[in-house]
Amino acid sequence: MKNLSFSIRALSFLVPPVMFLGLLLSLRPYMPELSQNALVLLANLPYVLLAVGGAIALQIKHMRLLLLAAVTAASYGIVQSKLQASLAQPGVADIYLALAIALPTLVLFLLFLPERGPHSGVVLAACISGLVALAYASYWLAGYFPFAVPINPEWVVLWPRPDYVLPLALSALHFLVLLAGLFMLCLRNSPANAAMIVTLLCGTVLLAVFYLPNISTVTFTAAGISQVHGVLRCSHAMAFRDELTGLLGRRAYDDQLRRLGGRYSIAMLDIDHFKRFNDTHGHNVGDEVLKLVAKKISRVGAGGIAFRYGGEEFCIMFPGRSARQCVEPLERVRTSIADYDLVIRNTAKRPKTPAAGKKLRGKTTPVETVSVTISLGLAERSRECPKADDVYKAADMQLYAAKQGGRNRLSVLEA
Repeated sequence: MKNLSFSIRALSFLVPPVMFLGLLLSLRPYMPELSQNALVLLANLPYVLLAVGGAIALQIKHMRLLLLAAVTAASYGIVQSKLQASLAQPGVADIYLALAIALPTLVLFLLFLPERGPHSGVVLAACISGLVALAYASYWLAGYFPFAVPINPEWVVLWPRPDYVLPLALSALHFLVLLAGLFMLCLRNSPANAAMIVTLLCGTVLLAVFYLPNISTVTFTAAGISQVHGVLRCSHAMAFRDELTGLLGRRAYDDQLRRLGGRYSIAMLDIDHFKRFNDTHGHNVGDEVLKLVAKKISRVGAGGIAFRYGGEEFCIMFPGRSARQCVEPLERVRTSIADYDLVIRNTAKRPKTPAAGKKLRGKTTPVETVSVTISLGLAERSRECPKADDVYKAADMQLYAAKQGGRNRLSVLEA
């Protein structure tokens, strides 16, 4: 239940591109009324959109979206150059089946790649090699598909229904990968995963109703839109979110501060003795502390919006709330952090060899834990603090007062 709101927020990334897909599908029957020049332009629109998405992905060094754009463009090229003919013609059905196998397989591969891993030429070449190998394996399997699937023959034939082309076995494969994509979307909360899901959904629709005129132009245009949308959301997240903690960053804080109006409160907080903690236990443990505090304050409730202000300092904005309404949720966060025992992994004591590790199995080893505390200052908009910057300064003064008062406490300035 703790991650329910997180999952709903992640699934919201799907809404705009799926709406575009539905809109384009509804407009498809009217495409024959367009001029020939307009149809040619529309047929090339997916390439333009995918090129734009790929260029932005390259600029922000997002390897997964760059590879997704390349895979989608190649798939569209295959449809336009190799599949503009009857599936009854020799070899055409094999290409269709190869695409139907490759598309979910390649999307699944991209779903499980690291979100923004190393971008060296070696890593990129390895990923491209993996995609090419999977595509080749899909083409090889397509030739043996009716015989390679040991299930009811009705599941492996084309046109299992009069108005449905995709074999039922491959429909099940597409469905399972879509489910895996939804799981990864909720797990990573990433717009890139949403773009992959919608791209696969567009491919599934295309392959299922492949007989419809202009269906490839419509579905790949929707896929291109979803990828441009995804890469723009990713670039926005990189600009406005702190990479370590996942919280909104200083730029988002400044932007939100300018929008505040009416009643609101601001809480400033930081981690007590964080520098001493870092010097004692190392920066890796310090990063774990920052992530712990970020996770706790992101669930503060009462409409609070958490930001990483800088270093070990955080901020929480409470639009529409008085300081008195914010005290209880902030106290819950403070005590939950103070009561949490953070386990420190001592890498120096890890066994150096597998043999040494085998000898230690089953033996209990002492575990070192540390406690973390935070101090908080809270202020609300009032006659004395009419501007957002005034409220921030007042909250910062209360934070100083909390530290002077013994730390691990909340100091409040009410109107």
